[in-house]
Amino acid sequence: MTFDEHALSDALHSIEAEASPDLASLARAGGRRRLLRRRSATAAGAVAVGAIAAPVGLAVRSGLGADNGTIKVGASPTATDPSLYAAPPAPGSDCNGGNGGKASPASYPDLLLLPSSADSFRYAFVRDQTGNCAPPHIAFTAIQQHGDSVGAGLVVEGPDAATPAEDGREGPGVGFLGDKGHAPIDGQPATEFSLSTINHTDAYWTEPDGGQWHAIVRDMTQADAVGLLNRLSLDPTAGTATLSGAAADGWTVMPPVRDQAADQTGVVMSQWIDPQGHLVDLTVTQTPDRTMQDAVSYGGPESMTTVRQHPAVLVPHGGTSGDMLTWQEAKDVQVQLVVHNPSGDEIVQVADSLQLVSPDDPRFALQGG
Repeated sequence: MTFDEHALSDALHSIEAEASPDLASLARAGGRRRLLRRRSATAAGAVAVGAIAAPVGLAVRSGLGADNGTIKVGASPTATDPSLYAAPPAPGSDCNGGNGGKASPASYPDLLLLPSSADSFRYAFVRDQTGNCAPPHIAFTAIQQHGDSVGAGLVVEGPDAATPAEDGREGPGVGFLGDKGHAPIDGQPATEFSLSTINHTDAYWTEPDGGQWHAIVRDMTQADAVGLLNRLSLDPTAGTATLSGAAADGWTVMPPVRDQAADQTGVVMSQWIDPQGHLVDLTVTQTPDRTMQDAVSYGGPESMTTVRQHPAVLVPHGGTSGDMLTWQEAKDVQVQLVVHNPSGDEIVQVADSLQLVSPDDPRFALQGG
């Protein structure tokens, strides 16, 4: 069974209780995190959404290098092994697509978070979710932090990132709604896609050695983003980047993050009506911690908080789009909670109601899930 993120994005917030298990699970399994990122800067029909901030306690400063302000970000512990991260997608790949299938709750016991109350439950699905392209290696993440919020941010993916066409931003029948540029990066031809309304830029370029890079920059104009990227020094063998003068410019460099393993495919999706009468969507994903990278990728309004004793990011959309709260519940367990038409700190109350349940919880049998 296949899915396509662009085709399913419009259905993401409109899944009804009567929807078939396939429709509901495929729309959710497309990956709320990736869909939100696509909506922030992507092809025709996409909607720019706000999102997220740096969680409290995660702004860990990397040590400064001996050259007075140059910070080097190390990749995963074995990143010097070229086989650590996947090869770039094959030309013509559609990295927005993939495969999803029903899985047993017993396959992913660490992902089975549900509310303590079984009332007003609509469905719960457990899925195996694999994409057409392996998740790219993250070479660099940095933010400029202002009090409890994140201003500018930068994430560099590669040397195994997708091209713009493979990432769904250009190609036959694809039109980008924002500003498109072709300023060179690192002396190579590049393409930039920006949504000026939220100061979000995605840039893509390929080095002579074949390494493909994708950078995400927030809270900067396209021209400033290109200028920043041209200060990077890239090491494709180690999968790292160096930003000269980072500390002096107010950048906080995040610690390296682990690559996502090929067998990390579990997704649990559920929906219910909370005690306040509001619709709730919950997605629990098997993935290394990507909170800081998401904070940069989404862009928009945000606030920091702590939920269930974990640093968390609150995305205050409000209205039918809902407030979103995301955090890392445990190693390789990311939680994303959306409460539609919320009131006050209702979303935090809902988060606090979650508990790990057994695979034989009867709610996993609802809707034939």
